[in-house]
Amino acid sequence: MSARRDFRLAAALCVPLAVGGLGFAIGRMPGRGVDPAAAPAASASAPAPADRFEALFHAGAELLRGGRLEPALEALEEARRRRPEIAEVHVNLGYALLGLGRLEEAKASFEKALDLRAGQANAYYGLAETLDRKGDVEGALGAMRTYVHLVPESDRFRRPAMSAVWELEEKLEAQRHPDPSAAMPP
Repeated sequence: MSARRDFRLAAALCVPLAVGGLGFAIGRMPGRGVDPAAAPAASASAPAPADRFEALFHAGAELLRGGRLEPALEALEEARRRRPEIAEVHVNLGYALLGLGRLEEAKASFEKALDLRAGQANAYYGLAETLDRKGDVEGALGAMRTYVHLVPESDRFRRPAMSAVWELEEKLEAQRHPDPSAAMPP
């Protein structure tokens, strides 16, 4: 009986993997799929609005990761027009704006994301970076501490965020208690 259960468990795990792998392999066969270079700019069967949002959002995120900020901004702004209630759109938009040096707009975008979802950790990280660049060290420190508090130990950005907290604390301390010897000529 135990061997029978083991077989069913193995089959339940292997069959979906095998079917998925077969589908992937068939899709990669010559003559399958669409060559993006050969695809028409517009087709008679335009994607549904939800699909169009997904395409815009993912394209914007990829462009952002690739450092192509202007086209990312365009795609993400259109995604935001279509689905303004999605916090992650505002976060990615904020990072594009931050990269372009449009700090007030970036700040507003991160804050909008947090209005939509208070636990949106990556919005706190972006807000901290924005506030720091604007010279609001205390605000940046608070936002970065919130990020560190929200993310798990395994988050890949947690260590850099903890380093940023330390640096912001040092910067804030220097602002509050300037070193008088630093102002004196040698």
